[in-house]
Amino acid sequence: MKRPIGSVLAIVLASGVVSAGLAQAGGETSCKRIRAQIVDATATAGCTSPDNFCAAGTVLANHFLNGTTFFTLDGFARGPVIAPGFNSTSGVLVYTTEHGTLTVRETGISDISLSAGTGHGAAVQEILGGTGRFTGVTGHLELSQSPGAGKFISDVVGELCVRD
Repeated sequence: MKRPIGSVLAIVLASGVVSAGLAQAGGETSCKRIRAQIVDATATAGCTSPDNFCAAGTVLANHFLNGTTFFTLDGFARGPVIAPGFNSTSGVLVYTTEHGTLTVRETGISDISLSAGTGHGAAVQEILGGTGRFTGVTGHLELSQSPGAGKFISDVVGELCVRD
């Protein structure tokens, strides 16, 4: 059976309108490649760490992750005997931006000595949750860290997927 061109066009246009309406209602997921740098230092104000260590700083990033950070250490263990000076750490880091907050669990290993200005570290950040634009965010972040002038300098890379 042949359908008139006008009927086919009407069906196509109608389905496009329905699809567009659903996309707007549910929002589209947008994944962005993240490159950021966190510069932070030890902080005592507002620190609730059972290990007595927190760090506060700023994050400069592409896309929507610019703002401040606050890290609260809640797990610490000495590294293996064959890797003297290394420690494993875990804690909660909160990114605060004009778009909302992103909370991650940061777990890593390092041999950084801020007083000596030596060492390096690496960590992964598992997404725990978020507010505002970061509600329901998925993705992954990794960081490499080094000391600089009494501060921690962390280069962050990864991908965040958020609802537009």
